Amino acid sequence: MGDSGGVRRATEGRSGYLTLVSSRPHRRRHRHVFRRLLAVVIAGAVSLAATACDGDTGSTTSEPGSPVVGVDAYVTVIARFLPPSLDPESLPVVYVVPASGDALPIEIQVGVIEALAQGYDIRFVDVVDAALDAASTEESPRDEGTLIGLGRIKPDPPHQVRVELYRGRDRVSGHLVTLRNDGGVWVIGDSETVTPEVLVGDG
Repeated sequence: MGDSGGVRRATEGRSGYLTLVSSRPHRRRHRHVFRRLLAVVIAGAVSLAATACDGDTGSTTSEPGSPVVGVDAYVTVIARFLPPSLDPESLPVVYVVPASGDALPIEIQVGVIEALAQGYDIRFVDVVDAALDAASTEESPRDEGTLIGLGRIKPDPPHQVRVELYRGRDRVSGHLVTLRNDGGVWVIGDSETVTPEVLVGDG
């Protein structure tokens, strides 16, 4: 995990406008509000595009009769691994990177950011180095944050997804999460500890 030029540069052209990272903590509130405004604008644009594309909302395709794997499912998974959020004036920073190399659709990213915006500063990045503090000897995430490696949820049962949690070289864990849909509500059915494959540290 080497040096990085910053989140904006690492995600430029695809999801950079969702992260808007600044190294000055006192601007966090302004950045957070601005990002939410951008998310609203993007969500509207995505909605129009989805309508034009015969109802394609970016949700994972599944067999007929299977529940749609969309924003709610991903929010359920991510929420399982979030740190405590105690101070509304200083939201915990959480970076989310693809665990499979395949980034989530923009509309899913926007939906997750909006759903968790009251308690967390969610930042989607395309590469691991974009989330790491190059000045940290422990290669910790920037802004004292948490880094989550998130795979794609399988569209058909069992709805499994790989999640990796990284807080430093010696604080890495891997999980295979199984979801189920109970009456339209996504819940965690099982979580198995597995060996990290993407966010590999020293322990």
